[in-house]
Amino acid sequence: MPKSQQTQYPQPALGKAIRQLREEQGTSLDRLGRVAGVAPNTLSLIERGEANPTWETVKRIGGSARRTGLDAGEGSGEAEGWA
Repeated sequence: MPKSQQTQYPQPALGKAIRQLREEQGTSLDRLGRVAGVAPNTLSLIERGEANPTWETVKRIGGSARRTGLDAGEGSGEAEGWA
């Protein structure tokens, strides 16, 4: 498996897009973080453009944000075990 690439420069546009997707889905930082396997504090830093996630982390966050939007119940199962 190739090593994940990470930039040393902040990515505020990426963070803004992640936040917008999460808010459009009506998902909390805690829920998205749990499903994506990312600490809510780290997710918040990413959304503010203060942390530089690897591409793998970005893919997990994006996929999880879409999945949590499909899952209306907090503990309904499918998204819970997806991460």
